[in-house]
Amino acid sequence: MHIQVKHIKNSELKTNKWSGGTTTQIAIFPENSSYSERTFDWRISTATVDVESSDFTILPGVKRFITSLKGDLKLVHQGHHTSSLSPYEVDIFNGDWQTKSYGKVTDFNLMVRGTNQGHMSSVQLMPSTPQEIYFKSGQASNNVRALGIYAFEQDLYIKVDGIPYNLNDGDFILVQVTNLKQDQMPLIQATSEQECKVCIVEIN
Repeated sequence: MHIQVKHIKNSELKTNKWSGGTTTQIAIFPENSSYSERTFDWRISTATVDVESSDFTILPGVKRFITSLKGDLKLVHQGHHTSSLSPYEVDIFNGDWQTKSYGKVTDFNLMVRGTNQGHMSSVQLMPSTPQEIYFKSGQASNNVRALGIYAFEQDLYIKVDGIPYNLNDGDFILVQVTNLKQDQMPLIQATSEQECKVCIVEIN
């Protein structure tokens, strides 16, 4: 098993404007792939929505996971379902659906393509109490699995197999594992000085 840990700092990220707000790409795989050319296997991003309603970009072949980090979000997937999300509740939908959103929010997004599978969830942290975070069970499509933790409006203290990382507001930590075995899972712990929820994504 090989473990690679990337501490992606908010100061290193590029934020772009779109018609309804801003979007920030946090991580993309492979690293030399392109969102605009749709050559990625997976992509993690966050966005601010400053308008009351907007239409999602149509993305055939992409499975999408989204949660609100701040504000209530309503998603209407034409011909499918409607979701009303409070912060840290997750909706899953296909990128080729016609989707309209309602609400001024800050959201967090995961996109996966091809045979890749994704998962998005949150964990509750209590003040100064380490919380273990685990890889979910499942088979990796390309023998590489990834787990990411995002710090939003708080600082986090993360340990990966005993190695510490200090995440400031807007930072992201990505743990990528090759040849993961169930009995050799890396020990990941998250701690915050205040009670909060933390968004977790996993790709396999």
